[in-house]
Amino acid sequence: MEARNYPFKLAALEHNAPGGSRLENVVIIEVSSLVDQITLSLDLQSTDRYALMMARTTALAGDPKLAIAKVEAGLRRITGR
Repeated sequence: MEARNYPFKLAALEHNAPGGSRLENVVIIEVSSLVDQITLSLDLQSTDRYALMMARTTALAGDPKLAIAKVEAGLRRITGR
């Protein structure tokens, strides 16, 4: 998958981020999984990979909305927008 396709997945996750703890846990897992998929499928510079992994850490720490924002910022930087 190309970098430009990931923001659509993020938008769907962000829509589901607020809510009960069970839904939030699902979003945390999905954000973590998406970051893993991005870092494995794209040829990234080490700084971009590090930024995405920090977003993953943020999600695992329990703040999925901030993690989604960090992933979006990283993808914008990667795609040059």
